[in-house]
Parts: sequence; C-alpha cells; structure tokens
Amino acid sequence: MVIYNALVLNDGKPQLFFDHTAYITILSLKLWFQLLHTLGLLDGYSLSSIPPASDTAAFDAAMTSAVRAGRVLAWLIATGCVLIFAGLMRLVVRDWRIAQIATFAFAFSGGMVLHSRVLRSELIAACPLIFALMILIVVGRRAGIARPLWMAVAAGLCVLGLENKVQAILLIAALPLLVMPFGSAGSASVAFWSNTRSGWLATGVAAVAAIASGVGRFAADCHRL
Repeated sequence: MVIYNALVLNDGKPQLFFDHTAYITILSLKLWFQLLHTLGLLDGYSLSSIPPASDTAAFDAAMTSAVRAGRVLAWLIATGCVLIFAGLMRLVVRDWRIAQIATFAFAFSGGMVLHSRVLRSELIAACPLIFALMILIVVGRRAGIARPLWMAVAAGLCVLGLENKVQAILLIAALPLLVMPFGSAGSASVAFWSNTRSGWLATGVAAVAAIASGVGRFAADCHRL
C-alpha cells in the first residue's frame, strides 16, 4: 500500500487506499523515489514507469527494485531515529555510559529491528512521541525562558506522530502524567513567565501563531478534499 501510493503520487494522481494513514511515510517514500530516479538509480519511480503486469519479468524486476529502495529508506529513517535517541538520552541521564547502554537497547529492540527493514507507519509515529517525551523530561527539570519553545517542539513532534498514525493520540494523552515524576523544586517557571505583562505578551504571540497554523492546515485539508 505504501509503495503503491508513492508510485501514484509521483504520477501526479491523488492518493489511494485511505484505510491506513501513514501520510508522512508515503510522502517521504515519494520524495525518496524521485531522488533515486534523478540520480539514475531507480527507473520505476512512478506508476506509469512500471512495466505492465503482462510483462512478468520486467514488472517483477521493477517492483523488486521499488521494494528494495523502500527498505533502504526504512533503514535510513531507523538509523536517524537511533542517533536522535542517543543525543536526547545523553541529556536525560547525563552519563554517557548509561546513555550508551540505553541507546544499544533501543537500537536492537524488537521494534527497531522490525521497522528498520519494513515500510510501516509505526516508526515515524512512535519515535516523534518518544522524542517529545524525552524533550519534556529534559526541559522539565530546570527552569528557563526558552522552555516553552522546547515544549512547542515537543508538541510539533506529537502532531507529526499523530499525522502518521492516528492511534498515537493515546500516547499523547499520557505525556503529562509521564512527565510529572521528573519535576523538582528547580522546575518552577522563571520570572519572565510569572510577570503578567511579559507572560501575556508571549501568550498572545503564541496564540496568533497557533491561529495562523490552524487556518493554513484547514485550507490545506480543504484543498486535499
């Protein structure tokens, strides 16, 4: 389904098979196929460039190449997720040895081993939520004027995960409870956010940005429909 949708989109046609979301997975594979075709590494990058099924040998060869290219992308995404996890874990535990052990366990876990070689939507949905949780743990331990910006980054990661798999809403709802145990006396907001004038000014700017983002998303959804 993912490969077929990528081939369809590269033909300029609308996406098919909406029974499974995986929007980011499909779009990333679409762009990956285009890149490989531009580099001369993949001939069958769109539906029209795939030989007809009546030519069994040529059709099988083209689809096999597409599947292999997709698995390379899955491995690259998994590798990137492991590297990001390693960097965030170093900030969470502050001890490179514990961070190294945690990264090793994460990299060779059953989920990562599976999703490093298959095209599914779970990896791009779960990893952004894991990274959001780790960011919230890091910024929740100490106060800082930029903490809301990192919270916004975490929220953006949650949106990406939700966009790729709607079931991620259950994990997103659990984030506040998961973060609470990591608070401390040093987690209180700095004076900038306690001050009424500066706090409301920053809140107003954030509200305008949120409204603009919502309007843009609504317009994009209307265009897609």
